[in-house]
Formats: sequence, C-alpha cells, structure tokens
Amino acid sequence: GPIAQTLNGQTMSFTFDGLVPGKDYTIGCGGTSLGQSWVRTKCEGVAGSTCEPKPFTTPADTVADIVQVEVRKFALCKDGRELLLGDPVILPPDSLSSGETIKLSEYEEACDEMVFVGGKVRVAARINVTMVSKYAYVKFPRLDGWEAAMTIAKAFGGGNTSSTEELTFDACPHSSIAGTTPCVPHAVPITATDVQVAIDDIFIGGFPMFAAQSAGNGNGNGIGNG
Repeated sequence: GPIAQTLNGQTMSFTFDGLVPGKDYTIGCGGTSLGQSWVRTKCEGVAGSTCEPKPFTTPADTVADIVQVEVRKFALCKDGRELLLGDPVILPPDSLSSGETIKLSEYEEACDEMVFVGGKVRVAARINVTMVSKYAYVKFPRLDGWEAAMTIAKAFGGGNTSSTEELTFDACPHSSIAGTTPCVPHAVPITATDVQVAIDDIFIGGFPMFAAQSAGNGNGNGIGNG
C-alpha cells in the first residue's frame, strides 16, 4: 500500500519489503503540503501536479549456495516398521562427497533382529537440503530423488558386502527460472555395508582353543559387525 511520510522538504527514502528478485515493478508517489491538502506535490522535471509512475526491476538473485544437507537413515524392518537410525547427520557443503554410511549392525539393533550369513535386509536414507537464499530451490532428477532404498547382505567372516548409491540434486538460484544462471549439480553418496571379522585362533594360557575360518554362535555369523 501507499507509504506517507513528511520530512518538511527533506529528501525522502522508502524501503519496500517482500519484493521478488528479477521482477518488474512500477512505483508512483504523490502528496500534499502539511496543513494545506489542496497544495499538491510536484516532481522536479515532470510536468503536472503529481509524480508519474516509474517502472523499475529488482536485481536478480544468482545465489545457489548450500547451507547444509541433512541425512536421515532408516531401518526398513521385516515386520513393516520404519525406524530412524540415530540422530540426523548434518553435512556442510564441503563434505557432501564424503556422504554417509548405513551399517547392517545398526539395522539389527534397531529392529531387534539377528541376520544370518547370506541374509538380506532393507535400509533407506533421505536428504533435506537447506539453501542460503530463500528464493533458491532444489531440483531432483525424479520425484523420489531425495531418497535411496538399499539392500545389505550379511557378510561371511573376514568378508564384507557393500553397495553405494548417489543421491543427486541441482541447487538452483532464483535467476535460473529465467534461464540466466545455471543450476549447480551435487551428489551425496550413501553406502550400505556389513563387515565381519574372521578369527583364526584363540589362545588361552598359551593353548589354542579352536581354529575356524569364521567364529560365531554356530549359525555361521562372524564376530564383530561393521
């Protein structure tokens, strides 16, 4: 709406909030003499008793910087539960390439389930991107591009299983809508893994107790989930 201000002949300045970057606007002003409502303002160099509206364009917002990427890890239990694994992990912009790892042992603890060698479980990771500019936006390659659902297989003793999927997205400045500034591509690798430690011999008092390729509880599980 209109902003009224009286400064007794002094230069007046106004601040308008809520304007969008890179957009065309028109501004007009007018006023009366203090105590003499019939005396109208007159713009310097402009004919007529009131100031004519003038067009202007707000500066473009080209900022595509990221504040952080939040990664949440989930165990997709076989009974249908979807359980959050620990606290969200916060990745600053310079650490996106390091990504995040989901361990099978985290799944076992959360779902209260023992996984035997060769068994497979499902886990997921989801990301949320925070941009510096409130006008910037994030573009994923597909509708569910912010989520990665993966399978982890239980490893044999002394072995490991792992797979990695990249969650890719574009950080786009507001000016990219008009095609004047390109979006910036990013990727966050998510690794699902299981690592087992093999025990060849155990000695007590200098005497070997047993030798095995994989020590466990009789079901083939190694000791020491990664």
